[in-house]
Amino acid sequence: MKPIIERDPVNKRTVAMWDECGMRFRANIVEPGGRIEMHAHAYDHVAAVHGNFRLTTINPEGKTEARTANRKETIAAGWRHGFVYLDDKDVGEVLCFWPIGHDGGV
Repeated sequence: MKPIIERDPVNKRTVAMWDECGMRFRANIVEPGGRIEMHAHAYDHVAAVHGNFRLTTINPEGKTEARTANRKETIAAGWRHGFVYLDDKDVGEVLCFWPIGHDGGV
């Protein structure tokens, strides 16, 4: 995969995606007031969180939980999730990664 870099001005984030060592990586650089909208995947994945984010998850049965994101989050397949950046200075980052070939959506 050729690296992809996209700007999402609506959600105040810049996204870079690339493949390395059998894994797909997606770096989300989020500006103050920015977010990663609610979404789900058909695969488990890990999110390394750098900055002050609120993570909201909704499990497949519809139970919602919102909390401060930890440094490393493991998000189960089928769980809807989204991040909101809470700081008003600098930028935060959510780096997600998963095995190549597990890109199907839910």
